[in-house]
Amino acid sequence: MKRIISICLAMLATVAAAAEIDLTNATIVAPKSEHDVYADFLADEIELRTGLRLPISNKLPTGPDPMILLVQSDALNSFGVALPDGLSAPDTKEAYAIWSQKTGSSTTIVLTGHPDRGVLFAAGRMIRLLHLADKRISIDESVRIATAPHAPIRGHQIGYRNTPNAYDAWSVAQYEQYLRDQAIFGGNAIEFTPSLAEHERGPHMKKSTWEMTGELIALYDKYNLDSWIWQEIPTRVDLSDPRQAQEHLQDWRVLLNQFKGLDAVFVPGGDGGLTPAPILMPFLEKLRPVINEIIPNATLWVSNQTFEFDENDFLFDYLQKQKPKWLTGVVYGPWTKLDPIEMRERTPSEYPIRYYGDITHNVRCQYPIPEWDRAFAHGLNREAPNPRPQDTYHIFNHYAKYIPNSISYSEGVNDDLNKFIWTTLGWDPETPLETILHDYGKVFFGETESDAVAQGLLMLEQNWRGPIASNDGIAKTLDHWKNIAARSGAKIESNWRLQMYLMRAHYDAYLKIKVAQEMKYETDAYKALARAKQDGVDKAISAARESLAQIDGKKPAPEHRAEIEKLCAMLFKTIGMQLSVDPPYYASGPERGAVLDTLDYPLNNRRWLEKQFDELLKLSDNAERLARIDSIVNWENPGPGGFYDDLGNPQKQPRLVHQREWKDDPGYVDSPQCEYGFGIDKVTRAITNDRLSWLDQATTLYKTPLRMHYDSLDKTKKYRIRVSYAGRFKPTMKLTADGTHIVHDYLPQPETPWPIEFEVPAETTSDGILDLEWQISPDKPEELRHRPLNRGCQVAEVWLIPNS
Repeated sequence: MKRIISICLAMLATVAAAAEIDLTNATIVAPKSEHDVYADFLADEIELRTGLRLPISNKLPTGPDPMILLVQSDALNSFGVALPDGLSAPDTKEAYAIWSQKTGSSTTIVLTGHPDRGVLFAAGRMIRLLHLADKRISIDESVRIATAPHAPIRGHQIGYRNTPNAYDAWSVAQYEQYLRDQAIFGGNAIEFTPSLAEHERGPHMKKSTWEMTGELIALYDKYNLDSWIWQEIPTRVDLSDPRQAQEHLQDWRVLLNQFKGLDAVFVPGGDGGLTPAPILMPFLEKLRPVINEIIPNATLWVSNQTFEFDENDFLFDYLQKQKPKWLTGVVYGPWTKLDPIEMRERTPSEYPIRYYGDITHNVRCQYPIPEWDRAFAHGLNREAPNPRPQDTYHIFNHYAKYIPNSISYSEGVNDDLNKFIWTTLGWDPETPLETILHDYGKVFFGETESDAVAQGLLMLEQNWRGPIASNDGIAKTLDHWKNIAARSGAKIESNWRLQMYLMRAHYDAYLKIKVAQEMKYETDAYKALARAKQDGVDKAISAARESLAQIDGKKPAPEHRAEIEKLCAMLFKTIGMQLSVDPPYYASGPERGAVLDTLDYPLNNRRWLEKQFDELLKLSDNAERLARIDSIVNWENPGPGGFYDDLGNPQKQPRLVHQREWKDDPGYVDSPQCEYGFGIDKVTRAITNDRLSWLDQATTLYKTPLRMHYDSLDKTKKYRIRVSYAGRFKPTMKLTADGTHIVHDYLPQPETPWPIEFEVPAETTSDGILDLEWQISPDKPEELRHRPLNRGCQVAEVWLIPNS
């Protein structure tokens, strides 16, 4: 919160207002007809925000009214315009300069750029510089900017397919608006995901993937921006079979003939496809001539996602020794078994690396929310609106000097802010976060709300910091966004960004109330169970059921729920955002932003407890029944001198060892993370009966061991370890104590989670200190390597219990 306050104070602390040039009666002049599209872009964006349409001319006006001149840097002299002293010439690709100058009795705002995309980005920057209000346009008289991009590639994957939570519902016009939004912040590329299936459609898609992608590539070409495609090698294709490999080249010919305006092709090595590197690379060597036969200037890129360690060795050795000229560059994406720094170190310098950073997901992803409260993880899940200003800023800049180029991985508009941070830093990694947030607020909410929006976005991120129960900022965040909405009036009907952030603020507040209510009911249930000896087992269970069922008759926070449902309906209407699997939304799956479907998801152990009650009541022996109840009530109690860690729950894992801090390893390549399982069947949508402690785990990736450290043990005692193994990786793991003593050898994860016990060698605790380490089996699973099996260690619960 202190960070938010300091940022906001910095925004509000301004020097005396600069003199402004009134541009309300200005003319936009684009002498080169090729720049008409840029002039239209500038005029349209100004009109959208002011209601004024500035005239456009290809000729210089003669009157006293000001003009905005769009001109290439190599043509400045033709118009009697000279670069001011001290301003660098835009003489590198995409560079631009903006300044004001007097020309007789009139004023000219010069927007000049390197031929010719620089002119587009100058026009985009102009939108961020202008003071735009109803029927009024002005700019600071002191404007003087000369800038060039840090990274040549700055874009996002915005594919027209059924999977994303919004893009498949868009029209070409909506894509064009999002293109323009990105261009305002310096974005120059888009990546499509067409697939080899020509007629792929979803319930919201008005056109086939191929038809729409072809139109969008033409649209980007109109703006002289770059179009990429992401295309996997389908798992059904065995490239080790020469016949299938040849047939697959023909598949590519058919595909590429639909998209002749393409600039680049990206073939992922995994996370889509599973061809081993020694087979994939020779195939790509044959693919490149096919690409250039159809699209002469298109480039080819490959990623090493999900490559095993030996495949990475092969890849880097191949690049070092073969130096293939057919390969343009490599891509760093999710599930790469090394971090970006090592990737750059091992890749020959002649090959650029493109970042394929996952900025769209919250859990089960490349950059999960650090130490997220499980109520958010289960309630909002994987693709809820996730403005992460500080996290995104840090992640990008932590790796920017190693991998400056980027086309991010996005599955919808939920990551909207993150995109603009990513894009802006691609242009200039030193841009202050405060500036980016201010510009975002100014461009999409209006200048009068820019500081409030910037603060609100930071507050939304702070909502997700620490335990939800003690986060008093959640209510303040909601009030803040409600105030923005109130000041916006009817504009909220068309501003989907405002709808989205207000919905998130309501949802956070809803979850805070809901989890508190449900945990109270669970506490009441345990109190009832604790009276089983006095009241009898049947009566105790009946009372516990009644406590847990209170939520059914008294739904929490109905006012927030109503606002969430209303705002979700607005988002569907304005942007096609699919917030439920049910009609009319038809999200492609329950993980795909379907937050309406988790409004009633249990945030306590009710499902697990009721399953235990059903099983317990089948027992005939009363002593056995009471013992079972005692184990339920005292589940987390390790007894005197014992220790319990609910791994994966950031509030209950004090003995978990973090090899590196999050700021140094935000992708958790070399350190543990809290992994949250999805408690809903993706097909039937049935809710699991698992304990919450089994649905999250401490998780490490790849070969990184998972470690725990104990001290202050009783040196005279012997100990046993009780452990619950769970998680989607289903790893086979070995557990050792103090690095030398095997507690158990490689053990497959049980099919059904339940605690199992092992004796701890006495010599490992005799000094009062114990270190535990889990390692995954070095054997590769028989299943396909693109699946998550055995990707790393996963442990759900650990008790260290002194023997009596």
